[in-house]
Amino acid sequence: MTTRLNLRFNQDTLSGALCVAVAVVGLVAGHSLDMGTAAEMGPGYVPRLLCLGLLGMGLLIALLGLRSPGARPTPVAWRPLLVITGAVLVFAASLERLGLALAVILAVVIASLATPGARAREIVTAALMLAIAVVLIFVTGLGLPVPVLPALDR
Repeated sequence: MTTRLNLRFNQDTLSGALCVAVAVVGLVAGHSLDMGTAAEMGPGYVPRLLCLGLLGMGLLIALLGLRSPGARPTPVAWRPLLVITGAVLVFAASLERLGLALAVILAVVIASLATPGARAREIVTAALMLAIAVVLIFVTGLGLPVPVLPALDR
């Protein structure tokens, strides 16, 4: 008697594999960070736990995807992928020079190019609301030493 596994390669399998890959990269990148203990967490404690959680979740999703008739993989949408990646890179590059508020607004405007039908009023409203929220959360609430606006003496 032979049993045949009916394995399927679908979007769930790919999503799980991507989660596993990101988790492994995170674990390798943070391997030298001190873990510490639950009572005295080191800089590697939370990232390592998050990566292990992502690894477990990715394995589960991939294994379940191999057994289920999920949606077939679709082609990569290159425009959104490249535009969003560009927006993140522009944010990182402009944060110190422009300040948090303007860097967020710039990143949102660039990211809006990923969707062809975005309206200018909606983009500006979203950018302003997000910039205000980010400044309130990270600068006012958490007290991070990040410049909010560009310094005039630079």
